[in-house]
Amino acid sequence: MTDQKTSHPLKTIFIGILILNMVVAIISGAVGLYLNWTTAYQYGGGIFIGGIVVVAIGVLSVMGYWKQARNFNYIYAQSMSSEPSNDRNKRAMDESLQRYSSQLIITISGILSLVIGSILQSI
Repeated sequence: MTDQKTSHPLKTIFIGILILNMVVAIISGAVGLYLNWTTAYQYGGGIFIGGIVVVAIGVLSVMGYWKQARNFNYIYAQSMSSEPSNDRNKRAMDESLQRYSSQLIITISGILSLVIGSILQSI
């Protein structure tokens, strides 16, 4: 019997959100240094735009997955495999949940960046 260490899903989501927001802040800070931004309003605008980009990337990635999952050739190829249908359905469900959990991370991170950017612009 082996002891497998599994992390809690909420902990994984929180870490993903934190990392993505740090990336947005670092990129915004680098752009600010390059463009000689000197006020919190300017940095807030950069973080706000970063949040818009993150949300847009998340929406586009889910739209791409949705299109692939509804592709007739993809569905037909899965149905013709030698894998039992209950295993195939479980795998498809796991893939969907993984895709939408990453969408959750991206959406929350983008919204948080929008809020932080708005707060910095109101200072």
